[in-house]
Amino acid sequence: RKHKSISKTATTTEGLEAMVDLVEQINILLEQDTRYYESQDYLSPSLQPNAQLPTAEVYQSQDAVAPSPSAIINEAWREKICEWSYQVVDHFDFSREIVSISMSFLDRYLSSTLKLVDKKLFQLTAMTCLYLAIKLYEPGSLPMQAMIELSRGYFTVEQMTIMEMDILRILSWHVHPPTSVCFARHFLQLIPAELSNTFKHDLMELTRFLSELAVIDYFFCSKENV
Repeated sequence: RKHKSISKTATTTEGLEAMVDLVEQINILLEQDTRYYESQDYLSPSLQPNAQLPTAEVYQSQDAVAPSPSAIINEAWREKICEWSYQVVDHFDFSREIVSISMSFLDRYLSSTLKLVDKKLFQLTAMTCLYLAIKLYEPGSLPMQAMIELSRGYFTVEQMTIMEMDILRILSWHVHPPTSVCFARHFLQLIPAELSNTFKHDLMELTRFLSELAVIDYFFCSKENV
């Protein structure tokens, strides 16, 4: 009985330590999210008048006229490119969480630069963000040339390469955003152990579904993950 008591105490202690570690991990994710990965409402009327015409060589290399002040980003553009991104990752059987990461890149880049962009430049930026997310989280799975082909030759490798470096520079290489699904994985570990695995699985799948809807909806762009 004494040995069983010691064993039970050890198990309880290990459980408490694991719980403390889990809470610390969540706090670290929250701190990172707040410090490095926040995005602002870059479509806000109060910000759009302050947006500047793009002058970086990423746009100059396209042999195109810079966009007029009337050619500004809108929610419909973002929604369509987000849905297209899901189609791409599904086609290549990548994790759908890749899209959440790529949209974090896109939203933070546009929040930081506040440039007036036309449809072509917006597509280039979004495609490059998706390519960058795939390269980081699905390494070796999709060469840049394949992304170029997905654009039907609309862009060149040079344009995407320049844009990739500009995105990394603007984001200060903060390219590992904690996603809503990432937080959910941690929170699910707090669920009582006596609950069935089926329940936990269904809860996780529902969380994934709702988080994907949130990724598409611009309303949540500037909102915290938790």
